[in-house]
Amino acid sequence: MMKYLRKTSCQVSLLVPAHHCPEQLLENIPILHAFFSGHFPRRFEIILIPNPVLEDPATLLAAQKLAKRFPEVRACVTSVNPGKGQALKEGFGMARGRWIFTTDADLPFDLAFFLEAGRMLKLGFHLVTGNRRLPYSRFRIPTRVLHMVYQRVLLGRLFNFFVRMLFPIHTTDTQAGIRAMTRETALEVFRRQVCPLYSYDIEMFLTVQGTGRRIAELPVVLNLPSEKSTIRIFRSGFIALYWITRIFGLYLRGHYSRARTA
Repeated sequence: MMKYLRKTSCQVSLLVPAHHCPEQLLENIPILHAFFSGHFPRRFEIILIPNPVLEDPATLLAAQKLAKRFPEVRACVTSVNPGKGQALKEGFGMARGRWIFTTDADLPFDLAFFLEAGRMLKLGFHLVTGNRRLPYSRFRIPTRVLHMVYQRVLLGRLFNFFVRMLFPIHTTDTQAGIRAMTRETALEVFRRQVCPLYSYDIEMFLTVQGTGRRIAELPVVLNLPSEKSTIRIFRSGFIALYWITRIFGLYLRGHYSRARTA
């Protein structure tokens, strides 16, 4: 079992998984650093998690370059196992913050989310997640990719309906990549996490709900200058189905709700 740091030395640890995106890191991490320096001065760290390392040395080099430039930025050298879920799990292994934030390297969401999320954590919520399907969420999309975004929205709704049919998950958006949670909540989530890929989100919601913690959802502003092809999405769907099947078996055995020791 992976060991996690027990001592905290800052308010916020921001985990940023990075997949084949050295240019995006070099462009966007200074933006993140400026934002958190303004709102959490000297109380934050940004952990960059290139994944998979062996297939993507350019992203790792970019992360290490940024770590040398900014004292609050750290680069996490992950294992050879690829996947966003695994990257976040290993990044948390070196996190020192009392709050754990996550976002993607391309900064698809407006960063103001983290200010409201921090207020919700102070009010006693344990997980604050963005929800693209709330009435006040907004999309900024160029017209050239509008048809692809529409297809993806329909597929996302279908996926969410399927997930909620299988699991007692209430959110209408399990896959938004921007989150904030307390350290204790993150510890429970990553200890129970099995899936190394995108379906780890389902495990997160099952763990938070199964251990009696409180969830808040916030509307988001999503900037989407480009979009994946539906062929890639369908290919990923078959992999997701395999992991959902495994997660469902663990759920039936109480993996995400029973008491666990360190």
